[in-house]
Amino acid sequence: MKKIGTLIAIIVVLIIALRLGLFAYQKYQNRIVQPGIEKIAEQNILILYYSDGDKTKSVVESLHNTVGGEMIEIKAAVPYPKDKTALTARINTERDDLSKAAIDIKTPEFRKYNVIFIAAPFMEGMLPPVVERFVRDNEERFNKKVVAPIIVLNKNQSANKIFEFYMYRFLNASAKASFLADETKKPDEIAKEIEQWLKTMDFRNNELK
Repeated sequence: MKKIGTLIAIIVVLIIALRLGLFAYQKYQNRIVQPGIEKIAEQNILILYYSDGDKTKSVVESLHNTVGGEMIEIKAAVPYPKDKTALTARINTERDDLSKAAIDIKTPEFRKYNVIFIAAPFMEGMLPPVVERFVRDNEERFNKKVVAPIIVLNKNQSANKIFEFYMYRFLNASAKASFLADETKKPDEIAKEIEQWLKTMDFRNNELK
């Protein structure tokens, strides 16, 4: 009987120890895992964007209304022409030589931020040259940041080349950290989709998992 009592006591102690261990682990997980919009809003956020019309700006404003942060617009020093032929010619020239893609921007203090959203429209099959140049020129400043691209396009376009560009430079710019905004949808629909996208993001030790 004494042995049975001892065995029961050991089992009780083990159960208590396991419960305490599980409680401690859960507290640890809650400390390092920060899921959801509320926790994203606690990050130091920078929203960079280039907009050639109302669509991209509307998407960015929806994002900003949800998570806050600082918004900085990337502008072409000389606005891109509206004429399709002239636009195509200029884009091809700038892509052949990115130094010709002159940028007008207030350079952000990258050290202040750990999460950077980059929003841009689909332009002639790729990123706008001014955005591509800005990313290349500041490549080292993006180090150790969570980079989340947002691409505005219509449902008939493919953004594979753009994602390749981002993922080649930022290991954390994965599919999970990227958002495709269908410009044919209403702003309210896109806003809801942005919220759902943000809810899937988990941060562990300031890194997106």
